[in-house]
Amino acid sequence: MALPQSQCCRAINRRLRSPCDSAWIPESALASAFEQFCSISRVTSRRNGSNVPGPLENRRRLGRRNMGELNLGHMNTPAPFWDIANTVDLTQWRWTAPSAFENRHPQHEGPEFRPFLASLQDWLAESSAPQSSLSLGVGSRELWDTWESDRVAMEAVAPASSSVRTVERVDTPLRQMPSHASNDIFESFEALTRECIETFQSTLSDRGRASKGKSAELQNFCDRLAMAIAEQHISREVLHRFLACVMQEAHLWAVSSSLTLSDKQISSLLLQIYTAVHGGLTTARKVRIGSFDDYHRVYAILLDRAACLEINSLRLFQQIMASIPTDGLWRCTAEIAANIHTFLAALSRPVVTSHRVVEGKERNNLIRQANKMAGSLQHLSSDMPVHLSILDSVTDRLASERLASPNGHEALDVDLKRFCWLHLLARLPQLSTEYLATACNLLDTSQSAVPLTQRQICEFFLARINSRYSVKDIKVIYDTLNASSDTACYASVSSKLWTTGQHRYVKILADFLRHLGRQQDIKHVVSGLRNHVNNDSKPLANLAIGLGHPQLALWVYIRYHQSRWKSKTFWSTAFAQETLHQLMDFKEMKSEKILDALRIYPVKRTKRKSQQSMLTQNRIRMTEKAAISLARTRHISETTALARITRCITFLQSHNTPVSPQVLRALFQIVTRDLAAGKPGRTTRLRWFLSLLLKETDTSNVVEVGQALERWRRQLYPDKSR
Repeated sequence: MALPQSQCCRAINRRLRSPCDSAWIPESALASAFEQFCSISRVTSRRNGSNVPGPLENRRRLGRRNMGELNLGHMNTPAPFWDIANTVDLTQWRWTAPSAFENRHPQHEGPEFRPFLASLQDWLAESSAPQSSLSLGVGSRELWDTWESDRVAMEAVAPASSSVRTVERVDTPLRQMPSHASNDIFESFEALTRECIETFQSTLSDRGRASKGKSAELQNFCDRLAMAIAEQHISREVLHRFLACVMQEAHLWAVSSSLTLSDKQISSLLLQIYTAVHGGLTTARKVRIGSFDDYHRVYAILLDRAACLEINSLRLFQQIMASIPTDGLWRCTAEIAANIHTFLAALSRPVVTSHRVVEGKERNNLIRQANKMAGSLQHLSSDMPVHLSILDSVTDRLASERLASPNGHEALDVDLKRFCWLHLLARLPQLSTEYLATACNLLDTSQSAVPLTQRQICEFFLARINSRYSVKDIKVIYDTLNASSDTACYASVSSKLWTTGQHRYVKILADFLRHLGRQQDIKHVVSGLRNHVNNDSKPLANLAIGLGHPQLALWVYIRYHQSRWKSKTFWSTAFAQETLHQLMDFKEMKSEKILDALRIYPVKRTKRKSQQSMLTQNRIRMTEKAAISLARTRHISETTALARITRCITFLQSHNTPVSPQVLRALFQIVTRDLAAGKPGRTTRLRWFLSLLLKETDTSNVVEVGQALERWRRQLYPDKSR
C-alpha cells in the first residue's frame, strides 16, 4: 500500500532535515534512502521461486512513485546528483548545535518600538469601532501599518516549522478585549460603579434573560473590566472600593427598580463580576510579574464578597485559593473561614428546610461537595500555626453553635455541618490523624450532640487513608460498609482490609479509635479478624481478648503477619519473642495461662521411655522462648518463675527431648537472681541446675561452672560460702 505524499514529507522532514539547520539534501539521496526502506530480501524471492510481483514488490514500486513526487522547496530536476548546480558538499559537513531562538530572531525592545500585543489590541479596538472600514482615520491607518509590518517581519524571520514565541498567550478571553479608549470610564470609582449598575439594568430588562442572568452586555462589561485590570488601568484603591460597595449598590438598585429580583439573581450577576476581576488580577500578575503583596487587600475583599453570595461560588473560591501563594494565606484567614462557613451552611440548608434525614444520593452529594472544598484547601500547611488557626476557628464555631442550639431544627443543621466538616478534614492529607481525632472529640463531647456512629467513623477513616495512601479495592470496601449494620461496621471494614492484604490500615483504624477515646470499640475490630486468622498467634490473641486487651490481640496479629516476611515459622523469628515479652509485661496476665495457651503440658511417664514421641522443632522453639520470657519478666516472683521454667523443662523431658541451652540459660538467670542481688543464694537450686547441666554437657564444663558459682558466693559472703 502506497504511503501518502504528506506522510512521506513529514517523515523525511522529521528524520532527515532539522528545522534549525539549513543543510540541503538532494532528492537522489532521499530516494535512495526511501528505496532501501521499501526494499525486500532477495532470499525471500529465491525461496518462493517466483518473479511475479507481490505485495512487497508493489510497495517498493509505489514507494518510488511517491518518492518522485516529493518536493522539499527546490526544483524537481531529473539530473543526477553530480550534475545539480550549487550543491552542498555533504562530506565536509560537520554537526553544530542549533543556535538559540532569541539569537536567530532578536527582539527589538527599544523605546522607539511598540510592543506587538499593544499594537494588536489598538488595531482591534479601532476595527471594532462603529465606523466604516473604508474610512479609517490617520491614527487607525498608522496602527494598521505598524501591526502589518510587524506581522510581515515575523513571518519573514521565523521558519514555518518553528513556533512563534513573540507573543506570550494567556489562557483567558482577554485577547478579544477592546483598547485603551474604552478604559477611560474605569479611571474613577463613580464611573465604574455607574457603568456596572447600567449593565445590570440592561441585562435584567428582559424577563427571560433575568432568569438566566446572562447577556452580551454583561459579558462585554466583564471582558472590558478584566482587560482594564490586567493592563493596570484601574488602581488597586479604586478596585478595592468597587468590590466593597458593588454588592450594596446592586441591592439598592434592585429595591428601587420596578423589576422583581431575587437575591440569587443579583448574586449571579455579581459572581460574573467577581470572576472577571479575578481573571484580570491573574493576568496582571502573570504578564506584569506582580507580587501578591501588592494585591492582598483586593484578594481579601474578593474572598469576603464571594462568601456573601447566595449561590454556589465554590469554583470562584477554588480559583482564588489557587492564585494565593502559601506564604500569603495568613493575610486572608478570616475571609477563608467565612467562605468555609458559607459553604457548610449552603450544604445543610436544603435538608434542614425539608425536615428529612440525609440518606442515599443526598448523603453522597454532601460528601462529593466536601471533597471539592477539600481540594481548595490543599494549600493549607499543617506546619504553619496560622493555617491551622483557620481550621480551628471553623471547628470552634461549630462547637459553639451546637451548645447554643441543643435541639430542634438548629441541632439538625449543626449535625449536618459537623458531618460535612469532618468529612472535609478527613480529606486533607496534610493533617495528622491526631488532629482529626481532636476535632471529632470536640464536636462530639457536647451533651446535646448526637454521638458519632460506627458508620460515620468508618467513613472518616476510609476517607482519611484514601487521601494519604493508596487503598486497594476502596470501592469494594465502601460497598461492604454500606451493606453492614450500624453495629458491625468496624468488623466489616477490618475484615475486608485484612483479606485484601492491607494489614497496616487495620492498625491505623485501632489507633484512630484510641485517639477518639473509644478503646472499647477495638474489640469489634479484632472480632472481624478472628475468622480470618487461624495460626500460631491465635491462642495468644484469644488470651489477650479474654483478659480485656483487644489492642494487644490486634498487635499479636500484626506481629505474626510481619514475621511471615522473614520466616515460614513464627517461633523462629524475633517477633515471637517480642510478642511473649509484651504478654508477660501485663500484670493482669498470669504466666500459667500463657503456658496453657501454648499447650505446654508435661505428660506422665510410661514404663517404656522409648514409646514417647519427640517434639517438633517448632514446639521446642516455642518452649525456649516461653522460658526466656519468664526469666526476663521482673514483676513475677522468683519462686513463680522457677516453677514455670521447671514446667517447661519437665515438658521437654517427658517427650524424650533434651533440654536446650536456651532453657538452661533461663534457669541459670532464675537461680542466680539472689546472687545478683547480693544474697547468698539457695544451694538446692544451684545443685539442681548443675545436675541438669551435667546431663547435657561434659563433666569438665560442669566443674568449671560449679567453681565459678562457688567463687561468686565466697566473694559475697565468705563465712556462708561453705
